[in-house]
This record gives sequence, structure tokens and C-alpha cells, in this order.
Amino acid sequence: MNTIVRSAVHLDSHPALSLDELGQCALPEGFLFLVDDQTGRVVEPVLLYLADRFISRKGYSQLNTLRAAVYILKDWWAFLAEFAKIWNEVNTDDLRFYRDAMLQTV
Repeated sequence: MNTIVRSAVHLDSHPALSLDELGQCALPEGFLFLVDDQTGRVVEPVLLYLADRFISRKGYSQLNTLRAAVYILKDWWAFLAEFAKIWNEVNTDDLRFYRDAMLQTV
């Protein structure tokens, strides 16, 4: 899987939602997330984590931290794809291998 970083865009309307409903469920403009470049599908576990971590009822903050987290998760997802690992089935050995691989790139 080749993942790419995308940025949410502002939506003025949606055919199935009122403006209030749209405002409650849409990602904030500029919010970063990952997409599988081959299928065009959002990497849902990453999006859910990022939304939980960075979106509050007041909007979102910590933009630089969000950007760093997205690119770290992009590397992690590339590592998983390279070694045919499923994200929720990795173990501590996989994490150590990833850590060691990242340390060697510095």
C-alpha cells in the first residue's frame, strides 16, 4: 500500500445533510489524514486516531504536532505494507524492528 497525505477541504453543502449536520461531521478544513494511493480509500484507523487525538469541540489545534503525527503514521503504514503486517496484529518484535529501522535512517 502506498499512502499519501491529504488535507480536508471546506464543504459548503452536501446533498444529504443540512449545514448544521455537515458542520458536526465534517473534518475541519486543512485537517490532515492518510489515503491509500492505489484505492483512494481513507486509512480509517489512522483517521480515527487523529480525529480522537486532535479534534475537540472547539475545533482543532496543535497543527505542527498533527503534521508530525501524520507523517510518522505514514512511515509506519509504509513499514506495515513492506512487511505484509496488519496494523492491529503487530507485536513488540515488530515495533522494535520498526524502531531500529527508523533509527538507521537518521
